Amino acid sequence: MKSALRFSLVVLALSGCRAGDSPNPTTPTLALPGQPAFVVSDGATVGGNRDFFFLPPMVKNPSTNPNYQADAFNPNLKPEVRICALAATSATAVTATTLCKAGASSYTLVATATLSDGHYAYNWDVPKNGDPFYRVSVFVGATRLGFADITTEKSDLLIQVNDGRTLPVKFRIEQYALCAIPGTGPCASKTINLAAGGTVTTPIGDKPAGVIIPAQPNGVVTTVTAQSCPDLNPAVTDLPTYGPCVRVTASPALPPGALPNAATMFICAVGSFLPGTMTPEQTERVTMHRYDAPVNQGPARFAALPHAPACATTLGMGSVKGMLHDLARGAYATAGRELFAMLAPKPLNAATRRLDAGAGALTDEFSDFQFALPAKLSVVAGNGQTGAPASTLPVRPTVSVTDLAGDLVPNARVRFAASAVACAGLSAGSGTLSSAAGIVTDQPWVIAAGANTRVACGRGLAGTDYNGPRTGVDPFQPLSTKFADASNGLEVNVLTGSVQFSATGIVLPATLVAFGSGGYNSYGPSGQSSSYVPPAGWPNLAPATSAIVGSKAPFGGNYSACTITSGFTGTSFPENNAIFVTKTIMVPVTGTLTTTILIDNDMRVYVDGTDRTSLVGPTLYGAFDFGSGFWKHDNCADAGPAVLSIPITAGSHTIAVWARDRGAVGYLDVRVVLTP
Repeated sequence: MKSALRFSLVVLALSGCRAGDSPNPTTPTLALPGQPAFVVSDGATVGGNRDFFFLPPMVKNPSTNPNYQADAFNPNLKPEVRICALAATSATAVTATTLCKAGASSYTLVATATLSDGHYAYNWDVPKNGDPFYRVSVFVGATRLGFADITTEKSDLLIQVNDGRTLPVKFRIEQYALCAIPGTGPCASKTINLAAGGTVTTPIGDKPAGVIIPAQPNGVVTTVTAQSCPDLNPAVTDLPTYGPCVRVTASPALPPGALPNAATMFICAVGSFLPGTMTPEQTERVTMHRYDAPVNQGPARFAALPHAPACATTLGMGSVKGMLHDLARGAYATAGRELFAMLAPKPLNAATRRLDAGAGALTDEFSDFQFALPAKLSVVAGNGQTGAPASTLPVRPTVSVTDLAGDLVPNARVRFAASAVACAGLSAGSGTLSSAAGIVTDQPWVIAAGANTRVACGRGLAGTDYNGPRTGVDPFQPLSTKFADASNGLEVNVLTGSVQFSATGIVLPATLVAFGSGGYNSYGPSGQSSSYVPPAGWPNLAPATSAIVGSKAPFGGNYSACTITSGFTGTSFPENNAIFVTKTIMVPVTGTLTTTILIDNDMRVYVDGTDRTSLVGPTLYGAFDFGSGFWKHDNCADAGPAVLSIPITAGSHTIAVWARDRGAVGYLDVRVVLTP
């Protein structure tokens, strides 16, 4: 009897179907546009996965097809043949979206195909007096590679078989069938019973990469695939990365706790990617990182893995014994040698609980691994500036990027924004790479009135807000006795750290020192005010044993005849004494410094160590005395106060007052206002 076949091949990663789907696709199972469609028998076509073939007797031998690779058969899998009755009434009604029958009348079968000579096979006994239409699907783990539709009725559209007949289902799966893009390597896939363990290795970057899973105390069966993946920088991190990214997937997903014994993740092609300018000590700090993509609206996770021994430099494909020997020796990476890390929470092992997110997960979730250099941000220049609103500050915000030992890190990406939230929200790839000196400088900073902030951040770069496990601002690098830590710690979650710059837009006039302020340095009081000599070095803030730091104005005492002195609560300045007072102020912008001094009785005033007393104008109760060099004042302190106005530049300045009382009450207070 003539048999005809219509094929629809499905690759879940390409079609948008989800891992774990039953053989009931609810969305069209079509190959992506541009994927090849090739004939494997009269009237039969396959589209999508070029590395999966059904074999005779269902179709003719496909070895003449240009996509067929004679030496690429993958014998390391445990594929399942899943068969279900279709909910269809005619052959013409059967399409790729036709569902399996449901309910008590449904027919389903799941069986493991056996390895044969260069292919897999399963003999299916077609039910007698059963359903007219069936779908035969081939799964590896949760991934369906293809299906064929079969009828027990006469048909030129589907495979026609008699019910009760044994139908040999034969198929061939090639090495790259389970790659992210089927047919495009390198990748390697193997079905592993965790009770026995196993190794999956493939050349990535011309050297071995993959995973070694030792025997586990469970019989979970999964298909593990190791393959290359896009560089984690800039998609995931702003840290400089080195060598290839390697993705490890498990299908079906592993349940929690399935790997209590450490599984070894290795990427040996790293040393040749390290820059020649990197010191041997800095190469030791290069660390394997793991990225877990977000699953079911859950958060993504990026982690730095603990340090581990090195791949042997002579390690070749399949030379697992050599690598395990190197592990046993505990040899660390040195300059030019290859690095790798572990997957389980043991000393010197990178910590994880799984190869992907665990029970109920989808096979499109994964873990990606790549080496990067942990680093942190530090403020170099541009913090604490002031200026007029709408002006450009003289110094641009500048940061340095350094590693655990403080060595400079080039090629780390740093972004700048007005806040930490805005900075973290900038798109991947934005920002500026640190220079060979580890420096990144922001654009010119134009400020507004009042408080202004500017933030530098980087995904994976530690800052003052988020940082690593050590004290202080520390890169996201696990503890290691290798780095003089007290212990070997577990993996560290890598976050987006930031450092903040502050600036103030000053609106003039601005009061820089108000009456009653604190923060003065005072010398004295001392008796015999008319003959007292200032301390050595005064008023230039030279050390003096008589200084009282943090003194508070006003300086004086109670006197009922003057309202301003009544209820005095400042620093003591008794009558018939002298006192020496200094205060350093920060002038934010160039302007006129107007200093008002309430004094009883006489004073000399200095600005930055220069005597400016003669510039104080006369008032009703006070005037400058050229003979003594003092500005002399009578009556209460607030009656006709002294006023000194001088041009001033932006920066730090010191005002000093030598106050002298001639009886009744001593009193001194100062107000400083900056005007345009």
